Amino acid sequence: MVLNSFNVTIEDEDILGLENVSFSDSLTNSAANIRVSGVNKDFPTYSLYNKKVKFYLNYGGKDTVPFFIGYIRDYSSSDDGKFNFQAGDARTFLSGDWSESISLTDAYNFDGHTLAQFLHSYIADNTNKNKTYIGLDMLQDTDKPILLEKLRGVFSPLDIITTHLDKIKNLDKTDDQNIYAYFLDMIPGREVSHITLMKEKSIDLNPTMTFKDNDGINRIRVKQKPTPNVGLGILDNKVIKFKYGSDIDEISKTYDVTGLKTPAEVNEYLIYQITKEQKLGKEITLEAFKGHYLPLGTIIALNSNDDNTNGNHRIVSKNINISNSDCSLSFGLDNNSTELSLF
Repeated sequence: MVLNSFNVTIEDEDILGLENVSFSDSLTNSAANIRVSGVNKDFPTYSLYNKKVKFYLNYGGKDTVPFFIGYIRDYSSSDDGKFNFQAGDARTFLSGDWSESISLTDAYNFDGHTLAQFLHSYIADNTNKNKTYIGLDMLQDTDKPILLEKLRGVFSPLDIITTHLDKIKNLDKTDDQNIYAYFLDMIPGREVSHITLMKEKSIDLNPTMTFKDNDGINRIRVKQKPTPNVGLGILDNKVIKFKYGSDIDEISKTYDVTGLKTPAEVNEYLIYQITKEQKLGKEITLEAFKGHYLPLGTIIALNSNDDNTNGNHRIVSKNINISNSDCSLSFGLDNNSTELSLF
């Protein structure tokens, strides 16, 4: 493969003198980012803020759709021609300096809207008012729609989405014993990326790709971190407690259970949160040499000499660093535990 075949454009104009592109994305509902650097004395010095950037990875062949579409949020250049800029995907329009906060009152609110209906309304009326930045053609709702109810105050659109996704207790239609989380995802298109609410895949699905010691694996790194095994929630001035496992030592965490109405709902929420904490307690990083185009949430399998990491895993983050002479790829993986059982 010719490593220097990668390409970046600003408003569809090729950037000359590229030296390095770093890409990062994760299942945190925040924007994917790229940072681009190079040397070009003719690099434009006029304002580049909010200009559209397309990144073509071209790994193993020419991309027909950009690997990444984003908008410049920071840039700099010097007299010797060195330049660098950072771009975030269109989710940057939903939070921070590039979004319009929403003031929800009794007179103006989104009561009764699902998350997808709220997103569609906000993006159509605000972000895409004069120009299409976020595609809406692939926007889909959660299996069991979550309704916005009595939400009052000033919020960013992303805060509204992430708060409700964090509290979702969706029972998968085909398996009433498992809870699956949702995340805000961007699906690449030719001119814009399309926003949607994507549901986690079951860890027990057949893996999309298998990585072995001599087939995809450069290195596996594992880091174990302390995680809470006790969840606490306060409902009607009463503390509700859920403990994971039988360890004598307890690490507790108190969760906001606003909006939950019964002890059973609070207990179910605590089960979900603490079990999720336990699953995320083992940080596994796979340094790989295949799978560059696998999307977040994909189920893969590890089959190596390390029995502690073998089995199915979900991709929860991805980092790529490409230059004229090298290309590195790493995935952040969850552990290979099964989904949360409610019974």
